[in-house]
Amino acid sequence: MSLTLKLLLSAILLNSFLYADKSAEKIEDFLQETIGENPNLENVDIDVVDTIKVEQMDGWNAYIVNIDALIKKDKRKIKQKMIWFSNGKIITKELTLMSSNESLTDLVKPSFKDSDYKKENLIYGNANAKHKVAIFSDPLCPYCRTFVPKA
Repeated sequence: MSLTLKLLLSAILLNSFLYADKSAEKIEDFLQETIGENPNLENVDIDVVDTIKVEQMDGWNAYIVNIDALIKKDKRKIKQKMIWFSNGKIITKELTLMSSNESLTDLVKPSFKDSDYKKENLIYGNANAKHKVAIFSDPLCPYCRTFVPKA
């Protein structure tokens, strides 16, 4: 392989890595600005922890985002993981294929690691149980606040 071709391939790979980082930064900045405007929250911290290419949608990625914040009223901590979709111009929480009514969110769920199951997050049961259930909820959602304790 010629030196020119090697340099060209290296430049293309480097550019794609830089573009991916810029996209994640753009998502973080947008969410920081919009979620940070919520008057009920303070100390909002947004972090894109993973980017997954959406195979069914050219140019679209799924962004796994950690959101940490404090609720002003009672200083409760919020630690939430969310999935957002973007093509660099549009951002949305949901993408559904009209042909099959399939939610693309179901295809890009984050994988769980043992470190995700922390004893301080345990609501009920044994922290060392063989099978575990994770509940995703929005602490600001009235329905979630009533459902989670019952679950």
